[in-house]
Amino acid sequence: MRRERSIPNHLKRQTGVALIAMLLVFGLVVILVSGAITRTSLDIKKTGYHLQYSQAYQYALGAEALARALLHNDWQEDQKQKRGDHLKESWAQPFQFEPEGGLMRVQIRDLNGRFNLNTLIDQHGKAVETSTKHFERLLQQLDMPIQPALSIIDWLDKDNQPRSSRGEDVFYQSSENAYRSADRPMVHPSELVALQAFDDIDHTQQLRHKITVLPDIKTSINPNTADRALLASLHKDIQADDIVQVRSELENAFTSNQAFLEHSVTAGIDLSLLNLDVRSHYFEVWVIAQFNDQIAYLRSLVYRAPDTGIITTLYRDQSRNDRYNPLLNLSIHSPSSSPSVSLFKGNP
Repeated sequence: MRRERSIPNHLKRQTGVALIAMLLVFGLVVILVSGAITRTSLDIKKTGYHLQYSQAYQYALGAEALARALLHNDWQEDQKQKRGDHLKESWAQPFQFEPEGGLMRVQIRDLNGRFNLNTLIDQHGKAVETSTKHFERLLQQLDMPIQPALSIIDWLDKDNQPRSSRGEDVFYQSSENAYRSADRPMVHPSELVALQAFDDIDHTQQLRHKITVLPDIKTSINPNTADRALLASLHKDIQADDIVQVRSELENAFTSNQAFLEHSVTAGIDLSLLNLDVRSHYFEVWVIAQFNDQIAYLRSLVYRAPDTGIITTLYRDQSRNDRYNPLLNLSIHSPSSSPSVSLFKGNP
């Protein structure tokens, strides 16, 4: 009989090491491949989300274009009918429509129906007394102190002489995070926070619904779209409730400046120092657009030229603006029900 040769111990040990090495290499390959698959899957998902958001944003831009077309058509009709802008017109009503795979909500707001803080100074950067008194009356209508009016002027004017205890560089540079006053017209209403003019943050938020900041320091106020507080601030003798009632009863509100100034609701009241105009030029377009699971938010400031009706977009803001977005939690009739509507309510 042939005797089987035994394998030396050192060869057995080498075979075991080779097997362990192969298992380690195999395990490492599995880990690497698994990681690559996971990363690829995540990349595909991120790309899908990005593409869906891009589509949602394109829908938002399309909604803005539709709003611009609506405002231009309104200008043409107003020219034919010789009337002004008012809240009964189609552009002032929020609307909703559903393109393929998506949903869009749009609301246009007249910014000439608000007080433009940049009118507090003139082209030379000096305070305008008429606008200052007007703004102080608006603050009083809102049950706020009038002192912040001076702080806002200090923020806007070109000099460094403080009008209030909370104004100019001497105040802002004493803060923990020092900075300087702007000494120029405001660019965005959020600058009110930097002013630190109000002790109560609720006052700042409340005022944001009544004011605007526009690049034109000589903008007018439209009595057809201004709210009660702004109307009451026009003059101490004005009855804002009467104006609101009259304009709601008239088919096209006040059709001209003369019609407003000669109406019985303003009889005997001198409004000659105020810049009033029933035709509006600056508008704010709010859009929420959804495509599949992605939502895009858009707020656009647009200008409508009074002579040609051409609409120009001045800037766009893609932030959600929970406190000031009129479309959040707004119920708008839609011809067909869609589960997407619920995504607009409180979803980040």
